[in-house]
Amino acid sequence: MKQTRVQIGQKQFILNPNQRVFLRAKDKFICYSGGFGSGKSLGFILKTLDLMLRYPNNYGLWGRYNYSDLRDSTVKDFFDVCPPEWIQGYNKQEKTVTFYNHSQLIFRGLKDVKKQEIRSLNLGFFGLEQAEEIDESLNDELIARLRRDVKDFDGNDGVRQGFYTCNPALTWLFKKFVQEKNPDHLLIQSSTLDNAQNLPDDYVKSLMSKPESWKRQFVYGVWDTSLLSE
Repeated sequence: MKQTRVQIGQKQFILNPNQRVFLRAKDKFICYSGGFGSGKSLGFILKTLDLMLRYPNNYGLWGRYNYSDLRDSTVKDFFDVCPPEWIQGYNKQEKTVTFYNHSQLIFRGLKDVKKQEIRSLNLGFFGLEQAEEIDESLNDELIARLRRDVKDFDGNDGVRQGFYTCNPALTWLFKKFVQEKNPDHLLIQSSTLDNAQNLPDDYVKSLMSKPESWKRQFVYGVWDTSLLSE
């Protein structure tokens, strides 16, 4: 299988096929659903960096139900991946990163956020981690905020996107991305095994020792109505 290598500053990342599709997708809404360790978080970070750098003055939001979960996982990984020279400033109190091209990324915990706060935003994109934990009505509010005039350095119109990562669960995401077959929604389904080359052998072996019913959801990333029986 052909590998895709991405150079970010001094670091190089080998992408699995699903990460590559997620990074390049231009669909309005993209959901990366998969098992544990299937590469969702790295894809989420690289997608964000691409939108931040491709479109100057962009403005994006990262959200998760609990901010502490976002801070201790993906935000931490973000600063490990993103070269410091790309960042003009980081305001920890405001939870805002400003890039050298004046694009900004804000981090938010969505458990207690008020819809009035969301309604004041003018977003070029949003990304929701563990989106199965988040209420559909809040997602609808974010969609209504995708109204920023996004352009690249040559003045060409850019893309406004909402993207999600999740573990398979029968939530509104299943309705939107599986049942309704919306033409502007792209679903990427991934297994832990798709990303095995980037995982420790003992981690994969520990997951594969679990019961088959558990592996269907959290290793193989199976996302269908059979989850109702679990």
